[in-house]
Amino acid sequence: MTAVRSRREAAELIDEVRQEQPQVVLLARALCLAAHAEPEMVRRARLMFLPHGGLAVEALLWFSPLVEAADSRALVLDPAVATELRRELAAADRAALAEVRAFTEAQHRQAPPAVRAFERLLWAAAGEQELTPEAVRRELEPFERALAREDGSADEVGRWLLHFLPRLPGPVRDTEAAWRLRVAAAERLGLDLPQEMTVDRDPEELLAARALVRGQVAVGVRLTGDGVVLSRPPARDARVCTVAGAARARLALRGALPGAELFSLDLYDGQQAAVRLDVVARLLPDDRVARARVEMDSVLLCAHGGRGDDWAVAVGSGGRTVLRLESGGRAAAEFEGLPRLLAVTPDGSRAALSVDGTVHDVTVGQNADSQVAIRPLEQEPAALGWLGTDSGPVLCTMAGSRLLLHPEGGGPATVLDHPAELVRLWCSGATARLAAADTTGRVHIWHCGTAAAPRREFSGEPGGPVTALTGDPGSGRICWAVTDGAVRIWDPSTGAVQETGPLPRPATGLALAPGGGRLWAADGGPQLTGFDTGSGTAPEPGTRPLPFGVRELSALESGGLLLTGAGGPLEIRSEDGRTHVAAPDPAPALRNGGGPDWLRDAVGLETAVEALDGEDSAQLLRAARGAGISHLLVDGRGLHQEGLLPRLARRTAAAGLRLVADLHPPEVPPGTDPAAVWTRTLEDADALLAHTDGLRLLRGGAWPPELVGDLRHLVDATPEAALLAAADRPQEGRPGSGGPSAPGPLAQCHLVVVPVGPDRGSPPLLQPPGEAWSLPARPPGGRRPATRTALLLALPGCREVPADLFADTPDARWLRGLLSIRTQQLAMVRGGAESVDAGSRDVVALRRRHRDEEVLCLTNTANRAAAAVVPCRPGEAALLEIASHRTGEDVAQPSVLHPRSGRFEVPVRPGRARWFRVLDTADAVAHGLADGGPGPTRS
Repeated sequence: MTAVRSRREAAELIDEVRQEQPQVVLLARALCLAAHAEPEMVRRARLMFLPHGGLAVEALLWFSPLVEAADSRALVLDPAVATELRRELAAADRAALAEVRAFTEAQHRQAPPAVRAFERLLWAAAGEQELTPEAVRRELEPFERALAREDGSADEVGRWLLHFLPRLPGPVRDTEAAWRLRVAAAERLGLDLPQEMTVDRDPEELLAARALVRGQVAVGVRLTGDGVVLSRPPARDARVCTVAGAARARLALRGALPGAELFSLDLYDGQQAAVRLDVVARLLPDDRVARARVEMDSVLLCAHGGRGDDWAVAVGSGGRTVLRLESGGRAAAEFEGLPRLLAVTPDGSRAALSVDGTVHDVTVGQNADSQVAIRPLEQEPAALGWLGTDSGPVLCTMAGSRLLLHPEGGGPATVLDHPAELVRLWCSGATARLAAADTTGRVHIWHCGTAAAPRREFSGEPGGPVTALTGDPGSGRICWAVTDGAVRIWDPSTGAVQETGPLPRPATGLALAPGGGRLWAADGGPQLTGFDTGSGTAPEPGTRPLPFGVRELSALESGGLLLTGAGGPLEIRSEDGRTHVAAPDPAPALRNGGGPDWLRDAVGLETAVEALDGEDSAQLLRAARGAGISHLLVDGRGLHQEGLLPRLARRTAAAGLRLVADLHPPEVPPGTDPAAVWTRTLEDADALLAHTDGLRLLRGGAWPPELVGDLRHLVDATPEAALLAAADRPQEGRPGSGGPSAPGPLAQCHLVVVPVGPDRGSPPLLQPPGEAWSLPARPPGGRRPATRTALLLALPGCREVPADLFADTPDARWLRGLLSIRTQQLAMVRGGAESVDAGSRDVVALRRRHRDEEVLCLTNTANRAAAAVVPCRPGEAALLEIASHRTGEDVAQPSVLHPRSGRFEVPVRPGRARWFRVLDTADAVAHGLADGGPGPTRS
């Protein structure tokens, strides 16, 4: 809290109290060099400095206006009052000032270091000692280190600093070191800075001060059908991405489509944020998305006039609506309220917009300025449309069972009555034809050459509820879809109705290509279904995959489609420049076609029961989830202690992790009935499954096939449980080197993980990946070979990692950072691998690709620096670094490399790795990283 009293106000307050209670002022002066005063310190100050004052003086001070805050533990003097009392004391009696200093020092000899440092600064300023910025920096330096700690104490330090730093004298409070510390403390706690702290400050200075406490934060990302759910800490089974942050992670979200803009989001610890992504995009005839608008947490409406390539978009957010007419210039109008309905004329120069029930008529002039008029209507419409008539565009509204045609100059509307309530409307702004569907499934088609004399052309028989309705202005064809997936097309030349389909799912939107010979249907999912309609038959539909779900669509005269939908790929940028892309992607099938969804792409961590039940378990769980670990593998024999298993299950679930228990193959002593031993094994497995998410069979080849089958049946009866196995024999030296496939009994398991064998002294060779494999543990008594481990992490198939990867060593932190990055990239999790020439015998270069995502991994296997030279492939514009030698140790601004003379030149440190996302030209422009663009360009 910043002091609000001026020096004059403080002096006047002191004089006022002194006139009535002079001993209270003397007692306060004896405490003016203290950060705070406990009750015993107040008592001792009275006895020492006011020996003839009674207990009442203490009570009067406690409730005096000289005190800013007080409770049973301590009192704190008003900052401005304390400053003025120090001035008085220093000016009146230097000996008394020294005596107060000695008293304060003695009383707070056992106080926390922060309190003692604060009081030293008060004394230095009051005693007129030389207080240089360097001296202040030295005193405050320990606070910077304390704020950066991850042991839970940093938040308390931050709160203390924000409370006491503003109370320091001006010469101390206004130093650069104190300013940086206040900024860092606010960042640590996720608080906004007071405006006076940011005035005339360079944004880079603010960023550098906040970076003092910024670390790596794990955020869960779960894509939904219409957006994304971000969670902190990561929710169970969510994909984990690591971003820069402290109590607050400041993120920039962008729909990963050409033309989409950034959206800012602050995500606090313990918070979940569900963000809806609404999309309007233009799809070219070659299936490329050429232009997109992605709005987040907004109401988005789009309307196309039926001709040309002009459309209107209305976006409602924060209680206001912005309307844009994409006609030549971009004209905008703003309205109070949120949009409900939108219609636009064919040339895109005029729109009707319903905002909270009020219909606005918006016209764009030749200079791209807009004029707005309110359309008075007797009843709020359920649909809007523009109808082309002989006299010009006429606004059509739908309300109840009536269609109303509103003349331009005002006056009574022409009413078209129908036998049932209307639910769908299509109007042609280019021609005089309109269609409406009612609740009985009838479709009614009208021709309105003049608004005053409409003519009914068709009225269908009752059928299934109509889910979508559209038409083609050129051919006059009208088509509609019903709930059973059927699509019906009315042809004005014959008056007949043709049926086509059925669609895989009921359509939410339809579009007839110009001429009416091709029909596209959307059902809310990420693909379109197309039909040729001119043959009079019902051909097999063709599909067109899309990166987002489509609800509505319109055909453009120049070719392609205008799409409106939700969801799709999302780009997440953190403040340090790191970028993650989350894309909807069908999960790959597991072996045997079984297994729970959480097991797909899952990475497990082998750990001991003691580590999960010890004092540092919370830190281990946070680190594991932040590294992308999905489940913990623990020895089932150590879980039988009463109450231990439920406790560990609750603890791991709270951290967003799953627990899998290891089973050892049963040993059947000679002369013992194997069936009895197997029964005990099944009983043990059943007890473990009551609190865990699955079982792992150790020494897989030692398990009897019949017992594995019984365990599989037991697991299948437990929802969301998985049966894993560890193969006996390691692959010889490298993953994917033709190791054994799952032997007979293990073929019944959902996932079989093969251990990687000892290092043969050569880098792993790239073979088609076979079984999933596990990262080798550190040799007993030896160091983990960091370079080889980094190389293994660049290869496909790693599904388990050992506990020593989470040791508190620089190499382990670096490798843990690589693991975290690996689990965040679909190219690394699901993609294949291609070895490429790096121009150096010391550097192993791999290209990992999945769909449109590609990662380049470079590992220097030598103990000397190397420079990789990787050919640039057609269309590649930049490399964006996602992992380097610093990964896991600090958060750094990523490097961006551009090709020179058709190749990327990348220096790699000895024994280290660098991973890059490969960006094409469109991606580089979207990131602001095109060569010569505004993005970072360090190498």
